[in-house]
Amino acid sequence: MRRQLLAAAGYAVPLALVVGLLDRPAAAQPGAPAGRHAVTLNGHTFTLPAGFTIELAAGPPLVVRPIAAAFTEAGHLIVTESSGTNDPPAKQLKDKPHSLLRLSSVEAGRFHSRRSVVDRLMMPQGVAVVGDDILVGAPPSIWKFDTTQAKPVGVEWFAGPTLTGCTNDLHGPYPGPDGKIYWTKGAFARQTYTLPGGKPFVTRAAHIFRANPDGTAIEPVMSGGMDNPVDVTFTATGDRIVSATFVQHPADGKRDGILHAVYGGLYGKDHDPVREQPGTAPTLMPVMTHLGAAAPSGLHRYESDAFGEAYTGNLFCCAFNMAKVTRHALTPDGATYRTRDEDFLTSDNRDFHPTDVTETPTGRCWSSTPAAGTGSAARLRNS
Repeated sequence: MRRQLLAAAGYAVPLALVVGLLDRPAAAQPGAPAGRHAVTLNGHTFTLPAGFTIELAAGPPLVVRPIAAAFTEAGHLIVTESSGTNDPPAKQLKDKPHSLLRLSSVEAGRFHSRRSVVDRLMMPQGVAVVGDDILVGAPPSIWKFDTTQAKPVGVEWFAGPTLTGCTNDLHGPYPGPDGKIYWTKGAFARQTYTLPGGKPFVTRAAHIFRANPDGTAIEPVMSGGMDNPVDVTFTATGDRIVSATFVQHPADGKRDGILHAVYGGLYGKDHDPVREQPGTAPTLMPVMTHLGAAAPSGLHRYESDAFGEAYTGNLFCCAFNMAKVTRHALTPDGATYRTRDEDFLTSDNRDFHPTDVTETPTGRCWSSTPAAGTGSAARLRNS
């Protein structure tokens, strides 16, 4: 079996899925678009490129409402899991009803063992494995848990200044190739920071932030007027790519998008918070890829060549609102990139809401999603 890709999600139709290549091309199926075929799994009919298949990696009772996932070097899958509550953020911050899990013991492509790493979390908005530590974004803060401890005790790695009604004040964290830890700010709540050198920084805008692994030297990398910058991934040369909602005022089928986040750049949508930031031109930076009202969540750049050279370096983006994972092939275009865009994985179940996509240490592609009252994880497979 060669490398695969995992997408992790946690609302309404819970599945943890893996996508990979078949030993032989799939037979053409009536009604399937040219070059694609359908796979029925857990009450869904998934459509994906011919030659790929999708498998269940974990489901209830092992995991019920997975949101985000990251692999350890040993191959354990670290998963944030929602309790399913819809309580106001202030109550969730007090009660901490969500959890952090470790799935292991893989047999025939499925996880069979679950261990609770953290029993009480605020609504998690991201997870990363950095050495022996697990970093979890749980607005308003990022917490660090040392996995060498039998029962890890959380240390507040970043104390976020605000918590609004949508809990989109913070997404992440995301380890960068420069050794920094990245996260995003949304919500337009006013926040105050002290930058390296002691310079004060007050902002309502959306941002990508980064800091040293010890949490020092916080700085904004990108500023914008988007409501909710969500996931950050990196090209082979270290360029930052971010998925975000409301990168422009909705019009002509456009709203959300994927941005090439140039250091110091100012991006849409165009309104007061972003205009409070210093800029060098009256126009804002362009959107790299328009997605419509997709509510993009998980974003990942595929590093392996196991799917074939045409897939290496491609972006995979979870479209939460559209029951699909999209594929975006990057081509250099002057100082930025253009993308060739297509649907990669789609479901006929409108309760399929993919939330994260990541790659196994051996190159598989994974995705977690919820499905009508249950939760699970699945994978795309290539042999």
